[in-house]
Amino acid sequence: MDSHKPGTTTNGNQLRPQKSIPGYGLEFTNLSYSIIKKLKKDGVWINKEAYLLHDISGQAVKGEIMAIMGPSGAGKSTFLDALAGRIAKGSLQGSVRIDGKPVKIN
Repeated sequence: MDSHKPGTTTNGNQLRPQKSIPGYGLEFTNLSYSIIKKLKKDGVWINKEAYLLHDISGQAVKGEIMAIMGPSGAGKSTFLDALAGRIAKGSLQGSVRIDGKPVKIN
């Protein structure tokens, strides 16, 4: 049974964090996506910003499998939409790159 922590590699008896490889695979840096919610407070409508994604960074390296897991409503589909460029231009902050090239927003 493999008992080392996810995100680490084994080198002999030593565990060390995996390092990102810039320009290799799928990279996402500082992804943030917020919406404006209208709330009624004391009979008055107010606008409040709500973050659906907040400052997410990581990398999926070629040849490796990545899983996106979380409970219902955690933002998994929103995150995948951000990676695929399916969030309106100007709404998403941060960058998504494949092999160092920016993902175009539709």
